Amino acid sequence: MNMFVSTAAVAAASVVPAYSAEISIDDRAILARVMEIVDLLRTRYVCEGWKIDKAAERALAYFRRRADGPSFEDEDDDTREYQHALGFFRSHGQSVDWIHDGNPAGMICGAAKRSERARSLIEANDDPIMQLMIRSCSLSIGTKPLLTI
Repeated sequence: MNMFVSTAAVAAASVVPAYSAEISIDDRAILARVMEIVDLLRTRYVCEGWKIDKAAERALAYFRRRADGPSFEDEDDDTREYQHALGFFRSHGQSVDWIHDGNPAGMICGAAKRSERARSLIEANDDPIMQLMIRSCSLSIGTKPLLTI
């Protein structure tokens, strides 16, 4: 999966320090990142037959409500809608670290893990433990198998 992210969005995103004792949630920044994701998934080529589903609108509605109100009357409703949003992100391969915290590390390293460079390193590795790990899992780059069982 090729993913391009606006450098302006990454630079403008607020990042929570790794060892922060204080948890800070910036609902407006989260909404901006979710809006960018949905826009890109709607307007860019991902693969043949790609079409974003209705879960995108539900995720957007949730984060708009978190940012602009009204707040949820019931914590269970908030949690239920958040779980739907997480399901959308998961099913569309999005980084919750970036969405929630503005931290692009998982997104960047995840793309590198699926790269040609990573595949060449894995294929060249003679380590018997690594070979066992390779045989016990299956990874792919697009439609081209990276590792097979």
